Amino acid sequence: MPASLERPEEQARARIMVMDVLRGFAVCGILFRNVFAFGIPAMAYSLPTIWSGHDPSEIASWAFVEMYVDGTMRALFSMLFGASAMVLLSRISANRVEQIDRYYRRLMWLMVFGLVHSYILLSTFDILFIYGLLGLLLFPLRNLSAKALLTTAFVGIVIAAIVSELSFEVTTEGEANNAPLNIETMLQGMQESDGPEAVSPSQTPSADLSGSPQVSQQNPTADAGNTTSGDGTAQEDDMSYEEAISAYVAPQWLEEITERQDGYVLNVVSLAPTSVANHTTEIFTSHFTDVGILILIGMAFFKLGIVTGERSTRFYVVMLLLGYGIGLSVNAGETWADWLLVVDGTETPRWASFTYDIGRITTAFGHLAMLTLMVRVQLFRQVSNLFAAAGRMALTNYLMQTIICVNLFFGFGFGLYGEFRHSELLLIALAISCAQLIGSRIYLHFFSQGPAEWLWRRLIAWGR
Repeated sequence: MPASLERPEEQARARIMVMDVLRGFAVCGILFRNVFAFGIPAMAYSLPTIWSGHDPSEIASWAFVEMYVDGTMRALFSMLFGASAMVLLSRISANRVEQIDRYYRRLMWLMVFGLVHSYILLSTFDILFIYGLLGLLLFPLRNLSAKALLTTAFVGIVIAAIVSELSFEVTTEGEANNAPLNIETMLQGMQESDGPEAVSPSQTPSADLSGSPQVSQQNPTADAGNTTSGDGTAQEDDMSYEEAISAYVAPQWLEEITERQDGYVLNVVSLAPTSVANHTTEIFTSHFTDVGILILIGMAFFKLGIVTGERSTRFYVVMLLLGYGIGLSVNAGETWADWLLVVDGTETPRWASFTYDIGRITTAFGHLAMLTLMVRVQLFRQVSNLFAAAGRMALTNYLMQTIICVNLFFGFGFGLYGEFRHSELLLIALAISCAQLIGSRIYLHFFSQGPAEWLWRRLIAWGR
């Protein structure tokens, strides 16, 4: 997350440009996934044709997020947190209790920011608390070799794959749920409930031009292939696969839209259980592996000089080719499997449980290499400076994204929840990200750090 705890003048000299650029890219990129969690019902993202229709731009928008964004920005963020932790831990000498105290104060106040982010600002997928909590465990690991850290991370990837295969579910860290397994869970529920009638939908959604469910009157019976006529006689109805899913998810979507259109207090109450799960049970079911393995990789990459841009240009070119070559190929295969599941219910192949981490992590490596090379090219210097400014204000920008989105979409703000299609939400994320890139550069022209970073620093020093 945001930069080290040096004093402003020292920080300006010691700041690592590449890490700032990576952090700025990650904080902007993560919004391209999170905007769906803020703006539409949870399963609507995973069912693009049902929510947004069959327009190629909508399908392409969903596929873009699946391949380039989902999981990869969280992975990049987690690596950077591990690297930033090493920046601090490498400065702690054996007898510097003050520095150790400062390190732990930093993490504990980060957890407080996470609690505020979740329960007051209403981000149910907060990652700040998780980073602060896991960061408390890193001090004993600071002297491990890069090889030992990478070996431990590899073991974590294997464990994560096994857990995913056994449980058939993946939870979120700073982003929304992974689509394939949730859809499978939904389909399993449909089968167990003997079709859509078991949830008693009186209305079925079909996406209108705004992207929100266009409610039509339809009453499917317990048999998804039959309807009843006016005299109660069962008649064959060629209900398509998508219509059956629409009937099943309609009540859930309408309930979510109603909740998000409520006032602030009611949203706090309805979202609190999800945040509690994110900060408790999911720490053990997914955060230790999903986030923890990337933190370890980030620590190793710091020791190897990879995340700080110290390796050769050739190294980063090879990393770029391998990272994107492997990552995007794996992600493309998973996206295609997801698409078949969405359009006709084809079961997701078992290998998807084992390739998820491979795809997202290697794609994150590709992002890292691409941005490092970009920093070295004079032609992209202005772009690099924009991302670096956003990275120096990463905590501020991350919190501001939530503030902007909840006020844009929730009922106590503009109340636009459920009003946009996939492509439109991506355009909203792009507009917010561009504003943050430019705004961060302008702000740092007059101030040395962002407002949230300033407050964080003051809180750390408070009471010492």
